[in-house]
Amino acid sequence: MANQLTPQQRADIQEVYNRLGKFTRRIYLFNVIPPNKLNNARRAYAQMPSPTEETILLHDSTAFGSARNGFLLTSEHFYSRFTGYDPVRIQLSAIESIGYRAGSFGKNVIMNSRGKAFDTFVQGKDTASSRKIAQTLIGVIEVLQPHLAGAPKNPVPPSVNPQELHQKPVFARCIGCGATGKVGQKCKFCRKVIPTPQ
Repeated sequence: MANQLTPQQRADIQEVYNRLGKFTRRIYLFNVIPPNKLNNARRAYAQMPSPTEETILLHDSTAFGSARNGFLLTSEHFYSRFTGYDPVRIQLSAIESIGYRAGSFGKNVIMNSRGKAFDTFVQGKDTASSRKIAQTLIGVIEVLQPHLAGAPKNPVPPSVNPQELHQKPVFARCIGCGATGKVGQKCKFCRKVIPTPQ
């Protein structure tokens, strides 16, 4: 059965979202999520198993606003997808801990579920907006899963190898010219081999 939000949870989530302040440009809440962005996210990475699963938060990390990359948070699951990485689907009730750390292009939100670490990227226009978006995501998940609110914010358990955090990337930036291409293949512009991101 789908997990419907209580009025108190809705109010608490709205309060967490309001802390974003001016950083709300690429993150949408409840019924203000543009339908075209929601449909694109559902088609690209968030195939929801239950039609009663309530959509709560959408982050669009695309350059042109298609929302085919980013994250979608529902009353039951967290879905995310970023270029070059496999889509992620995590059941909220299975999250054991959550935190964030600085990443290459923004912040990395790390969720530990059933002994495995899942790493997702949060990209804002700058470091401050990326941090705010990561804090908002974590705050909303803590409203939905109160057992996480008191948990320590250590994003990576000591037993997890940092190399295991990322799914295998398919695309990366060329070190020669900065163009995006497939890892291990030659860049079509400068012909240098595109390395796996560190």
